[in-house]
Amino acid sequence: MSRGVDLCYVLGRQDDVGHCLGVNCLALDLHDGHILSGSRDGTIRKWQPKTMAQECLLRQHAGWVNDICLCEDINVALSCGNDGTVRIWSPKRQAQLACLNNHTDYAIALAYTPATRHFVSGGLDGSLYVWDFSQVSKVAHFADATQSASVYAVDISKSGTIIASGASDRVIRLYDPRGQAISVLKGHADLVKTVRLNEDGTKLLSGSSDNSIRVWDLRNNAPLTRYMVHTDSVWQIQPNEDFTACYSAGRDGRVMQTSLCVGPEELSTTCLVDAGAPIFGLAVDERTGAVWTATSSPQVTRWVVPEHAQHQECAPSSLAPRYTASATTPPERGHDDEAMPVIQSFSSQSQATYSVVQHALCKDGQGVIAQLSDGRVVRFDILTATEQKELSGMTFEDAVAQDRKNGLSKPPQWCSVSCSTGSITVSIRENQARVAWVLDSHGKPWNVGVAVAQSLLRTWQEHVVARAVFGTQDSIPAEELASYMDAFHARAVQHGNSHDLFESAPETFVFLLERDGAVGNVQAMFQLGLTPLSVFPALQSFCPEWCKSCLFDDVLPLQGDEAPKVTFSLRPTQFSRAPAIQNATYSCTCCYPMWRIGKFLVSTVPALLQEYRRRFGADSTLDQRVCDVVSLYYKNERINPQMEVQCVLGGNATATKINFTYSLSEESLV
Repeated sequence: MSRGVDLCYVLGRQDDVGHCLGVNCLALDLHDGHILSGSRDGTIRKWQPKTMAQECLLRQHAGWVNDICLCEDINVALSCGNDGTVRIWSPKRQAQLACLNNHTDYAIALAYTPATRHFVSGGLDGSLYVWDFSQVSKVAHFADATQSASVYAVDISKSGTIIASGASDRVIRLYDPRGQAISVLKGHADLVKTVRLNEDGTKLLSGSSDNSIRVWDLRNNAPLTRYMVHTDSVWQIQPNEDFTACYSAGRDGRVMQTSLCVGPEELSTTCLVDAGAPIFGLAVDERTGAVWTATSSPQVTRWVVPEHAQHQECAPSSLAPRYTASATTPPERGHDDEAMPVIQSFSSQSQATYSVVQHALCKDGQGVIAQLSDGRVVRFDILTATEQKELSGMTFEDAVAQDRKNGLSKPPQWCSVSCSTGSITVSIRENQARVAWVLDSHGKPWNVGVAVAQSLLRTWQEHVVARAVFGTQDSIPAEELASYMDAFHARAVQHGNSHDLFESAPETFVFLLERDGAVGNVQAMFQLGLTPLSVFPALQSFCPEWCKSCLFDDVLPLQGDEAPKVTFSLRPTQFSRAPAIQNATYSCTCCYPMWRIGKFLVSTVPALLQEYRRRFGADSTLDQRVCDVVSLYYKNERINPQMEVQCVLGGNATATKINFTYSLSEESLV
């Protein structure tokens, strides 16, 4: 299709107990105390605070998740990521409701206010968008003032009257919701990574890569105080409800609690947590004293702050222990550690799934060898989308070398494989599926690309067929539907348009990816065994025609004579003593292994057949041992008999003037 829609799916993992790549953002659900985490693996997960039990809420992003925003008054959530999209979804239903793809680069930050039910998104393209939840419509787009600088932070006041953004040009910009610029705040010496407005929009907190936290008075657009409580970049700020204190974190790996009540002469701050690594995500639940942190590790950590050390309203003297210094002088890490002890009490840490760090497609095109981040080497089955077995005692390089030892220099390219999100994602395009012919265990050609598409989309196939036959979208009695689908499937297999070879795992996640340059937009995603009816309209709209024909038409037969044929000549090498074959030109299916051409050659030339029977017995059947009688060559190079014809030709099954030569196996090519 002209818009380039790929059919993609993620291979299942036996150890899918958490994120497999670093966590970028956190959001606290105030209703039940659960924490939501967005990861570089493209997933959003929910964690129970005490047991750290988790469930995956969303897998829709085709890249890093950069921010999560909960809209608790309407029970939906927002997320944005490196795929340039802002996604609206239901945490309860674990389903996407809408996808906004206006950003032309990474979408980085989100903010929401229940007063007007508007939300704001900002990204590296320098744009800010204001959206109205009532119709999911765009209210305003700010690009003129920030198009030369990437937006890293956004916030909107509770009343919805002021919007703030922080950018890479070290400037904080203020707007009204209609897109009119109000003012510009300058003072930071490096990019602004986080901004937070107070309830009435009269004050603003900002954190920057210049290591400082600043408080601004928006009534006269002037700075009030600069706090130097971190030794490196400040990435996260969370003020308390009345704006008398804030929690901050960043590159130095510390979570600091700072009183905003004191003047510029004296700083009152407490180090609550030292995570030992840069902190990308921060959430604080003052009701329970829990501090949640996220780092480049795939784990989410929950720290419990002792009750006596939790912040009490504008009373910094109650924070124990406390560090006091000049508001403009940062504490030196190490030297002042005794003066600023950490009061954290480690509570619990989420589990993690080991990520895939490198992979290789197997020679048969039906498996992937992967090395995990814990050092294990595992083989995945692409056809069933499952983890097949662990290759114990083998390095990744040894496993790949062993897979290649039979000489297949190039596996059948019916799909492409990537591990950019820590798991293995398989993508199929139309031009790949149409030529994805391999031999089954009985030596018959079949189209693996079409077969996989059928397995991945069979739930949709059943829904469409059932709706057409039974004339309803309501639930159909399971026995009645199963009986009809069995008959439907049997007829399709009989006519070579379906298969009984394998089934993809029911927990497999499948999605349609619309390619648009370097950014991919996930248009529809579903889980095979849990496909809601709401997904099917999106499938009907975005599913490429070749996928539909795999399920409902006779356009792409799975089996039969549709596999491409290769025409070739077959002659003895120049100085070989091997007898010549009677005819010079032949043809075969592109996925035939070369030894089968050798088998045909031996069976056709009486002298070669006689030699074979002399060696292996008069009643012996012709098999791969024919290669002990004859050797085959292409462009004067000896061919491994296990290689498929299409691999010998470099995947070009339509090549013309293909000349194979042969000699007796004991002869050398001169």
